[in-house]
Amino acid sequence: AFSNAPMKKFNYVDNALLGALKVLEKIQQHRGFYLENWLQEFQVRIGLAAGYANVGFYGTAEAFKTYTAIGPVVNLAARLCSASKPNKILISSATKKLINDISSFHVLEAGALKLKGFEEDAIYGYYVDNAYDEKILPENIELCPQCEGLLVSKQDVKGNYYFYCNNCDESSSDEEFPPISISA
Repeated sequence: AFSNAPMKKFNYVDNALLGALKVLEKIQQHRGFYLENWLQEFQVRIGLAAGYANVGFYGTAEAFKTYTAIGPVVNLAARLCSASKPNKILISSATKKLINDISSFHVLEAGALKLKGFEEDAIYGYYVDNAYDEKILPENIELCPQCEGLLVSKQDVKGNYYFYCNNCDESSSDEEFPPISISA
């Protein structure tokens, strides 16, 4: 999966991390089902990298074209995925620098990584875990009533601020998330 295309968002790294955390949360919620039916743990490895990629419809005239991303950053994400521990999220240092709300995540050093295809590059990794539970959330943080994701404030074209959910993309209505005023 990739984000920030075709529509750009300032918090695309946060959104990608929240999506990855949601995947891990769902796997944990259904742990009993997997153990009962597969007789073992269901595990995934997640790697996230941020950078520039070529995004568009790729394929041939004879083959089905698909909307996808290609480039070194996509390869780096795949290598981080392979290097990650089961049911963990591994990100690069460049990705860590782009996290807008670092307080929403536990970020733990993974150290220098030796990744196939990136032997000449100094790739430093970090594991990311969910940091927003009731003990950590500041008192003024709002959670989405639909999915309990973090709400962020956004500004519309008229200059009005409103709440927006990073998880389910639910925009605010006046009843659910009252408009907020922010003074600078």
